[in-house]
Amino acid sequence: MDEIEKKDKIILYKINENKGRTQRQIENVKIIMGYNIDEMHFKNLINDTQVLTDKDFTKWNWNIIQDLIKGPLMNHKRLEETIKTTKFIKRIISFYRPLSHQFSDILKKKNVKNYVEIGCELITNLVAMSEGIRFLSENKFLQQISECLLQLDPFSGITDQNQQIFSKERMEMTLTSEYFTFIGILSKTPDGIKLLEKFKIFHALYCITELRNGREDLIRTIVTSLDYNINSHSRIILSKIMTSTYKHTRLFATDYLQYLFRSGVNDFWDWGIRYLSIQLYDPAIEVSKKAVLILDEACNNPKNLESLVKLRPNLEHLGENANILLFRFLSSTLGFQYLSDFGFVEREMDDWFEIKNENYVMKIELILERAFNTFTSKNRPPDVSDAMEEESLSSEILPHFYGELTKTPQGCSLLERKGHFKHFVEYIKAYSKKNIISTNKILKLKAVLWAVGHIGSTKNGVSFLIEDGIINTIIKLAENSTILSIKGTCFFVLGLIANTSKGCIILKEYGWETPFLPYNKIVNYCVPLDTSRFLKIPKWEFYGSIINNEFLYDINIQKKLYDDIELKILKNIGSLCNHILSNASSKALSKIKMEKPEYFTSVKLFVGVYIIMSTYHYRITARRFIYDLFEGVTFSREAILEIEEYLKNSLNNSSGKTNDNSQVAQSYQDLDLTRMDQNDRNNKAASLISTYSVENNNVVTKQVLKPQHVQIGFNV
Repeated sequence: MDEIEKKDKIILYKINENKGRTQRQIENVKIIMGYNIDEMHFKNLINDTQVLTDKDFTKWNWNIIQDLIKGPLMNHKRLEETIKTTKFIKRIISFYRPLSHQFSDILKKKNVKNYVEIGCELITNLVAMSEGIRFLSENKFLQQISECLLQLDPFSGITDQNQQIFSKERMEMTLTSEYFTFIGILSKTPDGIKLLEKFKIFHALYCITELRNGREDLIRTIVTSLDYNINSHSRIILSKIMTSTYKHTRLFATDYLQYLFRSGVNDFWDWGIRYLSIQLYDPAIEVSKKAVLILDEACNNPKNLESLVKLRPNLEHLGENANILLFRFLSSTLGFQYLSDFGFVEREMDDWFEIKNENYVMKIELILERAFNTFTSKNRPPDVSDAMEEESLSSEILPHFYGELTKTPQGCSLLERKGHFKHFVEYIKAYSKKNIISTNKILKLKAVLWAVGHIGSTKNGVSFLIEDGIINTIIKLAENSTILSIKGTCFFVLGLIANTSKGCIILKEYGWETPFLPYNKIVNYCVPLDTSRFLKIPKWEFYGSIINNEFLYDINIQKKLYDDIELKILKNIGSLCNHILSNASSKALSKIKMEKPEYFTSVKLFVGVYIIMSTYHYRITARRFIYDLFEGVTFSREAILEIEEYLKNSLNNSSGKTNDNSQVAQSYQDLDLTRMDQNDRNNKAASLISTYSVENNNVVTKQVLKPQHVQIGFNV
C-alpha cells in the first residue's frame, strides 16, 4: 500500500456515478488489489488477454483487459514499462483507430458498453503521464480522427462521401459517435488540449460548426462531449454554436449551459454569465426567454449576480420576460443603482402598488393550484402542458418586487419614503376587523398580504413588520378568518416571514413553530403548535331566504320609494339588456357613479337592481359591469338582514294597496302566482307585461316582446 502514496498516484476511485454503492465498493477493492499485484501475476494477466497472440479483437478477453486498465495499469511506472516492453497498449490503441474499421464499425448494442469504457479509461491513464502523452503523439490514433473529421469539410480537399467515417448513418448505428467522447476526455487536461491542438482536431471541430448541410447531430454531440472546466478552445466552440444560424442549435446550446451551471463547471460566473447575456439579444424569443430563466436560476449565487450586473445588459426589448432578471438586480446594491439610473425602480414600484400586486396573486394562486393537483397523462387538463406542470412543481417562489426591493438598504429607504408599507399595514388592520365578502376587496387584501410577506422574508424587511406589529394581526387573520382563501394566503405569508431568524422568533412567541434543518437551512413554512387554532372553520348559520317564494313584487309600486337619481339608475340598468341602448346606458351609469358614488352603496337601490336582473336577460359582460358598479355594497350580516327587512316591508305595502283599478286586479287574478306550482309560476311571471303611469295611477296592459319599464313578480 506504500506505493499508492507516491506522487505518481492517480485517482483510484474514478467509477461511474450511476453504479450502486455496493458495486462501487466492490470495484474499489478490486482496483486496490489489482494495483498491487506482483510482476508474475501481471504478466500472466497480459498473456491471458490474448492481445499479444491474436490480432482478432473478437477473441480477446475484454474482461481481463478492463481489469488491467482499471487496476495495475493505473500505476504510471507499470504502464510505462508495458508501453516500452510489449505491444499490448499499441494493439489496443490500434483497435480504436477509426480507419482500422474495428471499433468504428461495431454496431450499437447493449453488450458493447465495455469497449467504450475501456477506451475512456485507457486514454485517461495515458494522458496522465508523460510517457503516455509521448505515445499518443507518435501513434496514428489522433491523426486518423483528425483526418476523418476533416472529411466533413468540403474545403479540406480530402472529402470522400462514400468513405466518411462520421456520416449521419454511422453516427446513429455504430460506435463512431464515441470518438467525440474520447476527444472530450482529452479536453479535460492541459496536456490533452495540446494533443488536440497538435493534430488540428480543434480546427476540424471549428469547421464542423460552420457547416451548412444541417448536421445538427454532430453539433449536439460536440457540445455534450467537450469539457469546459479549462479556458480553452472548448468554450470558444460553444460560443460559436450559440450564435449559429439555426435556431434549434442555438436553443440547444443555451439549454446546455444550464446543465453546465448545475454541474458546477469552473468559472461559470465569468464566461457562462457572459455567454448567456449575449443570448438575451437572440432574435428568437425562445432562446432569449430560455437565457432569462437560466440567468434567473444562476443569480441565486451572488457572484453570478454581480457578474451579470457589471455587464449592464439592456433588457427593454424583452418586455415582461425580463422582469424576473430586473428584480434580481434589485437585490444587489450595484444593480439597484443601475436600475435607478434609468428610472425603472420608482416606475415599477408605482405599477406594483396600483395593479401588479393583484396580478401577482392570480399568478401565484394558479401555480399553487397546479402544484396541489397531481397531473398524469390520463387526468391532466388539456391546457396544462409539460412545462406548466414542471413549473408548478418547482420549489422556487415567484419573485416579488417588494421582496427583492428590501434586500438592499437603498430599497428599504425608498419603501419607507414612498409610504407603501404603511398603507399595507393600515389596510390589513382595517379589514381584519370586518367580514369581507366583495371579491375585489378579497383580492386586494390578498395582494397586500403577499406584499407584506415578501417584505418580511428578507433580513432588512422583517424589521418593518416587527416595528408595526403586523405579524400578530396576520396570525389572527389566519386563525379566525371565515374566508378560506384569506386563511390560506396568511399561512403562506407566515411561511415567508419564517424565512428569517427574527421572524421565526416572533412567530414562536405567538405559538407558531418553524422546523430547522441541518446546516442552518430554513424552510419557507411554519405551523401552529395548536393546530386546531388554524384548522378550525367557524360554523355557518343559515338565516333563511332573502325573499319568500310566494312573494309578489310590483316594481311600479316601489317607484314612489326612489328619488329621481335612483329612478334614472334603474332605468339605465334596465336598458343594459338591450344591445342597442346598452352603450349609452353604460356611459350614463359610469357618469352618475363618478358624480354621485354614494348611490351605488345603497342596499335599497341594489335590491331594485337585483329584481330587474332576475327578470330580464343580460349578457355576462353586462352583469359583470353591474356588479362592478355596486362593488361598494358590503354583504355583511347586517346588510343581508336589512335587505330582508326591506323586502318584507315592501311586501306589506304592496298587499295593503286597494284594488280600485280593475285591470290590475284582473291581471293579478289571471296570474295568481301564489297558487301556481314553481315551474308554472316561472313561466307565467315572464309573460305578464304591463306599464304603470305614475301620473294617473293607471295600469295599461300591453303585449310586447320585451319589458320596457315594469316587472311584476320574481322569486329567488
